[in-house]
Amino acid sequence: MMHRSILELTRNLPRFSLQEMSLFRIIASLCNNRHLPGLILKCNFQKDLDFRLCARKGKEWEAVEAMANELVSQICSSVLLKKRILELLWPMSYRIMLWKYIYAPSVSNRFLQQFYWTEQGRIDNTRTAGCIIGNKSISVRNRFVLACSVCLVKEIFEMWIEMSNKEIAYFFTENDEKISPLLFWAHILVGSDIVLRQYTDALKCAVKIGLLEAVKYLFTLTTEDAKSNMARSGIDQLLTKLSEGEFLEDENDIGCFVFFEMTDYRQELVFNAFSAIAHLLLLRSSQYELFLNLLEERMRSFTPLHFAVTHCMTFYTYHLEVVNDDDRRQLLIDVWRMIPTSFRSCRFLQDI
Repeated sequence: MMHRSILELTRNLPRFSLQEMSLFRIIASLCNNRHLPGLILKCNFQKDLDFRLCARKGKEWEAVEAMANELVSQICSSVLLKKRILELLWPMSYRIMLWKYIYAPSVSNRFLQQFYWTEQGRIDNTRTAGCIIGNKSISVRNRFVLACSVCLVKEIFEMWIEMSNKEIAYFFTENDEKISPLLFWAHILVGSDIVLRQYTDALKCAVKIGLLEAVKYLFTLTTEDAKSNMARSGIDQLLTKLSEGEFLEDENDIGCFVFFEMTDYRQELVFNAFSAIAHLLLLRSSQYELFLNLLEERMRSFTPLHFAVTHCMTFYTYHLEVVNDDDRRQLLIDVWRMIPTSFRSCRFLQDI
């Protein structure tokens, strides 16, 4: 059984060192330069995990690198420091592309010029969305959809009043923007009597597509017992994602959030029963030694698929995390070495 103190170590994201934070703030400032975000969003981003790294190929990414190199050269003459700053360009650009895909697919790139960041290297969804929603040049319908995705309650009510009857009717018809969190709010605002069903659908949808702030808000609207039951359902969805190789960004953070909404007993039960969940929590919190210890302990019962999921987890987080240090690089090597030679030629691992 996993000791409770070890489980507590996985609750929070690791904090940057002062040096890492300084480098991060420099590149974050550059990513809000009026020209660079537009170039980043022109890159060929694809949702499928296997193709996300392909956004680094092609003339679009070359243009991003050239612009960033020029901007860094204006503020830094040290070759080593410049190199370290530019190492952060890809993971932060990737987050911008992913944010656009999840939260603002209908918002023109020219309005996505200001991104706010947390101390853990994530985009601050609420502040970033709030800034975009404040731009009246964007249609009220598109701003309303974005507000529903992050559950900005005050802004949702204000924009509902601004909209015409035709715009309101649009949300109840078949359309590409008809996501469950949006319908949940629309039914609340018209006083519908099917809000409870919409609430359940909204929570499932928010977990599925990675709307972290919506998940957190929706969890505040129910009882403790209901939270625990919904968390169990959310973990089931996360396990499905993990088996399919999806374990990144807000989806990852959502999984960890709902995990800690379960009772202590069920947390330990899930942690000890499902290696993918346990490794996800340890990797996310940078507990690398515990990650390897757990892998060594459980690998005797692993199938090739188990090894493939674990290796994918370390491979893609290595390439997509903001802080990409020697420890994480060594972890990737160590995991590969622990995979039995007889399994390395299997299709799951050869596809990585």
